[in-house]
Amino acid sequence: MQKTIYFLLFSLVLATASLAQKYEAENAILAGGASQVSSGDVSGGYYVAQNDGTLTFNLTLTEGAYFNIYLQVASPYGIKSNNLVVDGNIVSFNTALNSSYIHLKVVNVLKLSAGAHILQITKSWGWINIDYLELEKVDPASRFNINKALITPNPTDEVMKLYQFLYDNYCKKIISGVMDMPDAEWLKTNTGKYPALVGLDFMQTGRGYTWYNDDTPFLQAKAWYDKNGIPALCWHWRDPSHKTEAFYTADTPFDISKIFDETSAEYKAMIKDIDYTASLLKKFQDNHVPIIWRPLHEAAGGWFWWGAKGAAPCKKLWQVMYDRMVNYHGLHNMIWVWTREPNDDAWYPGDAYVDIVGRDIYQTGNHSSQLTEFNDMSSRYGGKKMVTISECGSMPDADNLVKDGAGWSYMMPWYGDFVRSSTYNSLDLWKKQFASDYVLTLDEMPNLKTYNAPIFSPAGPYCAGTTIPDLPTTSINGISGTWSPALNNQATTVYTFTPAADQIATLGKMTITITPQVTPTFETVGAYCVGSTIEALPITSTNGITGTWSPALNNQVTTEYTFTPNAGQCATTATMTIAVGTNFTPEFDFDSMGHYCVGSKIAALPTTSLNGISGTWSPAMNNMTTTEYTFTPTMECANTNSLIIYIDEKVTPTFAVVAPICSGTTIAPLPSTSLNGIVGTWSPALNNKVTTNYLFTPTSGQCATTARMTITIEPPVIPTFTVVEPYLYGETVAELPTTSLNNITGTWSPAIDNRNTTTYTFTPDANQCAVSTSLTIAIEIRDAINSIENESLKVFPTFFDNEFTIQFDKTIKTIAIYNQHGVKIKTLHPKTTHTAISMAGLPSGTYLVKVDQQSTVKIIKR
Repeated sequence: MQKTIYFLLFSLVLATASLAQKYEAENAILAGGASQVSSGDVSGGYYVAQNDGTLTFNLTLTEGAYFNIYLQVASPYGIKSNNLVVDGNIVSFNTALNSSYIHLKVVNVLKLSAGAHILQITKSWGWINIDYLELEKVDPASRFNINKALITPNPTDEVMKLYQFLYDNYCKKIISGVMDMPDAEWLKTNTGKYPALVGLDFMQTGRGYTWYNDDTPFLQAKAWYDKNGIPALCWHWRDPSHKTEAFYTADTPFDISKIFDETSAEYKAMIKDIDYTASLLKKFQDNHVPIIWRPLHEAAGGWFWWGAKGAAPCKKLWQVMYDRMVNYHGLHNMIWVWTREPNDDAWYPGDAYVDIVGRDIYQTGNHSSQLTEFNDMSSRYGGKKMVTISECGSMPDADNLVKDGAGWSYMMPWYGDFVRSSTYNSLDLWKKQFASDYVLTLDEMPNLKTYNAPIFSPAGPYCAGTTIPDLPTTSINGISGTWSPALNNQATTVYTFTPAADQIATLGKMTITITPQVTPTFETVGAYCVGSTIEALPITSTNGITGTWSPALNNQVTTEYTFTPNAGQCATTATMTIAVGTNFTPEFDFDSMGHYCVGSKIAALPTTSLNGISGTWSPAMNNMTTTEYTFTPTMECANTNSLIIYIDEKVTPTFAVVAPICSGTTIAPLPSTSLNGIVGTWSPALNNKVTTNYLFTPTSGQCATTARMTITIEPPVIPTFTVVEPYLYGETVAELPTTSLNNITGTWSPAIDNRNTTTYTFTPDANQCAVSTSLTIAIEIRDAINSIENESLKVFPTFFDNEFTIQFDKTIKTIAIYNQHGVKIKTLHPKTTHTAISMAGLPSGTYLVKVDQQSTVKIIKR
């Protein structure tokens, strides 16, 4: 509780019938350096310079009501943060640099009871000027219009159930939570209960830490959800560039503003991290685990890198992350939570990107309901978003929450001392909280996997064609809606129940099984001679249908009888005709008894005709030759009948002969239909390396034998040529023959070279079963000795690496060296009879050496 020294008492009485009433700052109790300043530009002629002080307003209300609270305030010394305290509930507010006064709404829709209240303006940074405080009476009915749908399109059934639970529970009870599994276990050990919600963090994922398993958040979340707990995930996102392991602005230079530059390394680094985290989140979705997802938290505070460059980059990053995770990676199992900071309206990503708004409140020892924050946030987002204490140090006392009507969705003290130290939350307070009817613990949670899904009594099965009663439009648990598709009494169908738009509920499913009607079957009853006794017809069909026959049996005339199934069976009627006469001819389906292949098995002929006449066939079956068979009835008033069964000879499939194939050449597929129309398959697979015998097997149902074909594979010929003797350097080399000694024609490559030993390749012309071959022609280089005017000149070696020598019988005046293109590259004046010349640094090739403009010698540098 905040302590203040009061120098004087100034009481104000507010008549709540008035919609708005302002209270001059100069009439408040001033303390700690706050001072009254005269000015003709403000209301009442005075304003209060807060400096480092406090202003206290004592109000007395004649009746309870809901109010917005405004300050007429200026901030001439720059951006400042301060507090408005209403009956001990603190709400922070920020003011931008402004010498002029603004009308700042600080509290939204706050419930104040009739009687005395204390409102204070206390210092956080101080140094603002206050003209007056104003209370505006508002209608509390306008507070809430919570969104009934998630922002994510096509949300998973599991996340819909979780959001539905949060919606149903909102302002009725608060969900207990704690950050970290070890602290949840500590609470269980010390209070006997678990909190309902556990916070988890992706802080250590995606960094390649050998000591950390990146699946840890998933494994913990799944285990918690399987206990009906709520997993809430945040992300202390370390430097996406991976140049540091930091997430605080002070510790990393990472520049979030590059989110606007899709070509930048920073943008690509952020996308890479988002993609990796999405891959982890995909495991949650694949395992049907919904989560509360709270990234980029406390952004407007500026202490994390994602808040270091102002509102626009952070807002853009949120939207990019949402689009990437939802639309690109297909994640539909998350409830998106934005964490508000004071005066961060410009940072808010937008209603289309946020499901719930959270507030991280760290006020040591303050267990108030934080009502002013609750009302401000509820109003600020138009009553459309549930609000929550997404993190806190000291948690609100449940009694204060109930008393003030602060309907936070859930509260989550941070881990460690915030949970275990009495400085923040005593063990007695935890026990009190967990014993409160207003606080939900894990053992009090519903089954989130089946939560409030529409419940219906099963329908069916129904017999095909039966009328199906209309399905109920209100579930057993009171959810109204509609069914689709239309009822179908011919096929088993899954029907979907879609709750009405004004309700939060998941889709319902019902399968109505349609049983096809069974047709009763009976053994054929034979024909009877006139006056013979007809045996009673069976009252149970061969497929188990019971019923009755009509009309009565008649042994004088052929009659059709109808079998009517007994009630309660999904079956149709059936008919049976019993022939009665004096001169019957047995009837058979002769078309199905036609031709057989020689040697194949002939099916036994029926001993009862289609019209029910029993008898025998003769002679015995013969599968080698065409035979006529006679049916002799056993009854006197029936004639014989005959059948010819034809026996066909087997056909041998014929094929065109395949010419020999050169080894390695592609073999065309063998035909699957023979020249005489037999269809079948070949084996083994074609082999273009070895002569192979192939088997053709006719497909079943054809009267044909197998056939064989051999495809010969010829080995390729190697062209042969006469060996070519070596040539001297520069000597004309004869053209190579285009036909080999063994009559293979072809061409040579490369072109003839009379300066270098070369290997030439002979490529056979097409359509010859031959392979390429090669021939090497050696070019020999010899040292040269030339004579000039009967004097001896010697150059050696003429085939060298880096240096050659010239020796002459008289003094050499000039040596000129030319490359193979005739360009002079070096001139020497040795004035000696013997000299060594270096060619180091010059390329390999042929050079000409000219001595005293007379003798020329070719040399070759390797």
